[in-house]
Amino acid sequence: MIISEAETRTLTLKNSSVSGVSMKFFSRHTTANTAFSGEQVDLSKVNCKVTLRREGKPQHIIYSDQVKPWVLSSGYYNGQIENVVDSSFTVLKAAASGVDEEIINYFTLNFGGVVNLKGEDSLNVEFHFISGASASTVSNSESFMEFDPIEAIGYEIGTPEISTHSIAASQSREQIELGNDVTGVCFVNYDKTGNLEASSPITSVTLSSDRLNLHDNYYELLAKRSEKFQSDAVADKRDMNFYLYEGLGEEIDTARLDLNMVSGNVNAGKCFIVCYRLHVTPETLSKASAMSDKHESEDIAKVAER
Repeated sequence: MIISEAETRTLTLKNSSVSGVSMKFFSRHTTANTAFSGEQVDLSKVNCKVTLRREGKPQHIIYSDQVKPWVLSSGYYNGQIENVVDSSFTVLKAAASGVDEEIINYFTLNFGGVVNLKGEDSLNVEFHFISGASASTVSNSESFMEFDPIEAIGYEIGTPEISTHSIAASQSREQIELGNDVTGVCFVNYDKTGNLEASSPITSVTLSSDRLNLHDNYYELLAKRSEKFQSDAVADKRDMNFYLYEGLGEEIDTARLDLNMVSGNVNAGKCFIVCYRLHVTPETLSKASAMSDKHESEDIAKVAER
C-alpha cells in the first residue's frame, strides 16, 4: 500500500500468516544534478499501529508508536540499522544535468513471532506519515512510502506484542517493570554516534526475572555485542544501541529492568527501551500443535505418492 506525506492509511490482512511489515521510502530530489546526503525521512515522525482482531475476543495491540525504536531494534542484526544511524540508501537514478536523483530506503518491522490469520481474524496495519517527516530536499509530490506485510511460514506459538518506553531527559536511574512473556529487550538511542564512554547514556544495566538475572556495565555491553558480529567495526556501527536480552524463543516472567545512566547524556525523546513479548496461551499452543500435525500428515502423504 502506498502512502504520501501527511496521509494516514490502513491495510487490512486476512487469511494469511504474517511475521512483520516492510517499509520502503521512495524519494526524489527537489533539485536536478544534486545528490542526496544525510537523513531523508525522520522515522520519529512516522507512526504505526498494528491491531489484531479475533472473533469473540478483545482487540490486541501488537504495536502503537513512532516506528524509529522498532526499526532500530528490528534491524539490529542486519544492515538496516545502518540505514538509520548512517542515513544509508540505494540510488535508483543518479543525479545528473537535468536529472533529479531518486533513492530508496528499506526497513523491516518484525513482530518477533508469526501471526496466523484464519476465518474472521484480521490484522489492521495503520501508518501515519506526519507532515514534515521528509527533508526539505525531498520532493513530496513525487515521493512516497510503501508498506506491505511480510508473509511467513510458521505456527503462532503466542501472540506478539512490542512496547516502547521513553526515558525522560536527565535521568540518572530508570527502573522499568517489563512483566511477563518477555522474549527480547533492546536499548535504542537516537542522538549519540560512536562508542566513546564519555558519550554513553548507560553506565550499567540489571535485568532480573524468574529464570534469568543479568548485570552488565558499559564495557560488558560492548563486549557482548562484539561477540554477535564478524568484527568490532561492524558491531560498533550500532553506536549506542544494545540488545540487553535475546530470548530466541525463550520467554522470561516478572522481568524488571534497572538502568544506571549518565544524566548529562540522556536527552528528551532520544533514549528508549523496546520490549518484545510473546503471549502464549493453551489455545495458541493447541492451534499450533494442530497445524503442525496437519502439515506433517500432508508431508507424509506427499512422500507416499512418489
